[in-house]
Amino acid sequence: MEIQARRYRRHEVYKARREIFKAREERYKARESGIEYICDLCNKKCPFEYIHRTTEHVHLCRDCHKYISAIPEGKLKDGLMRFLMGNVI
Repeated sequence: MEIQARRYRRHEVYKARREIFKAREERYKARESGIEYICDLCNKKCPFEYIHRTTEHVHLCRDCHKYISAIPEGKLKDGLMRFLMGNVI
C-alpha cells in the first residue's frame, strides 16, 4: 500500500512539473513570435525587453523585479522564489 501511495505522489509531481514546463515553453514561443510576455508574479503582459529573468528561471516585469530585489536575503525571499518556481516543498 505504501509503495502505491509513493508512486501516486511521484506521478502527481511529474504531471505538475510537466504542466509548468509546458507553460514556460508556450511563453518562449510567444517571445519568438513577438507576442507579449507574462510576469510570473503579477501576470502582467509586458514586451520581452521589460522582462527580467532570474537565475532560478523566474520571469518578472520591472516592477516585480524591483520589489523582489528590495527584499533582504533570507527565508522570506527563498520561500517566495520557491513559490514562483513552482517548488514549495
